[in-house]
Formats: sequence, C-alpha cells, structure tokens
Amino acid sequence: MQPEVAHQHLTLLLKEKPPLEGKGQYSTHHFEWLGRAVALVHEIGDGPDIAAVDVASQTAGQAISREFAIHTIVMRLHALLAQIELKLPVAAQGAFIAVGAEFSAFRAVSKVFAEATLDLLVIDPYLNEKVLSDFLLSAPEKVSLRLLGDQQASSHHAALKAAATRWSNEYGMVRPLQVRITQPRLLHDRLILVDSKAAWSLTQSFKDLANRSPASLMRASPELAGEKIHAYEQIWVSAGSL
Repeated sequence: MQPEVAHQHLTLLLKEKPPLEGKGQYSTHHFEWLGRAVALVHEIGDGPDIAAVDVASQTAGQAISREFAIHTIVMRLHALLAQIELKLPVAAQGAFIAVGAEFSAFRAVSKVFAEATLDLLVIDPYLNEKVLSDFLLSAPEKVSLRLLGDQQASSHHAALKAAATRWSNEYGMVRPLQVRITQPRLLHDRLILVDSKAAWSLTQSFKDLANRSPASLMRASPELAGEKIHAYEQIWVSAGSL
C-alpha cells in the first residue's frame, strides 16, 4: 500500500472510531471497526504491530480487559500514522484535528492554502465568514481566491457578504476574491482545490473546525482529484454571485 493511501486509511479509521470503552455489549458497528483496524494493521504494520493488535482484538470484547485492549489498538494505529507521516512529503501530509485544537486547524489548513500559486477554490456547503477571517490570508498574494457555498446556509450569507466586501475593498487585485452560491443542497463535499491540480477534503465545515468533534484533512489521490476538480468547476460556472 502506498504511503499516501495508507495515511488516508489510517486517518479516516481513527476519525470514525466508535466509543469502544466501557462495559456494554459491542454492536455490529463496533466489531466492524475492530475488523477494519486489524485488517489495516496486517496490511501496513510489522510483526510486533500485528501480534499486539491480534491479541488485543481478541480480548476487546471482554469487559474485564477491554480498556487495555482498546488502548493498545488505538496506540498502535497512532504510532503507524506517525511513522507514515515521517515518510511523506509535506505536500502529501494530511492532519487530524482534535476538539479544541484551533491552532492545529489553522496550521493544517494554512499549509494547504499556501501551496496555491494561481488559483484556490474553497467549497463548503455551510460557508461563512470564518474562512475569510481565520484562513484565507494564508494564501499567497496574486492567487485567484474563489469561495463556493450553498443556498441552504443562507443564514450565514449576510455576514459572509459583508466580510467579502470588506476584503475586496482592502485587498483589491492583490488578493482577488469571488464568492458564489449554488442552489440548495447541491453541495456535499468540503474541499480545497489548489491550482486545478490537487484536491483536499475536510470532514467538517470551516466554521466548525476544532469546535464540536474531531476532523480530518486528507489529500485525494490524483485520479480522484481530477474527477472532483472537473465536477466542481462545472458547478462553479453555473453558481450565482453572493
């Protein structure tokens, strides 16, 4: 498994971890997650990782030894994630954003925005002014900045429009900005498209990053990135101005 793919699988698996602690009976969902964890460690781990996770998964269902077993599995997953991140180029690394980790959220998103040299398209169905106030200045000057939101989040649009107007008044063509809105419920992804080449996905809207639940920032494979860029450029063309 390529490091970039392994990184994406590990990040998503950790983000989707159900509450496995406690003394209650496990549901099918709990066992499915444990099965995915074991399979992934077998695919990318070494002998000690595999042995430790195999033993832990067999005892996780027993309430008397559950806490240690789950700790072992999660610790091994985080260790594998850290090992893979050391091998990845900076441009390929994603991020796991814990609740309350506002600086980590800012740093992770800023790294992606800073990659742009020509164009940055940010897609978020619940787009609000936070993307402007907290993140967008991380993009280099002269990069074309485009924000695409959804009409379903119309309660945010007055503040977003006011922020966009102030942005354009202050920065003009130094940081050119366009904001467009699609028809209701047309958008589902939260994406950052960089220079029409790279695509990054967020598991939360920008307004909620680090607030209520963990989130992940992941880079799409080149094939998937191409599909997303093509699809959302078409949506951008048909969207209306804010």
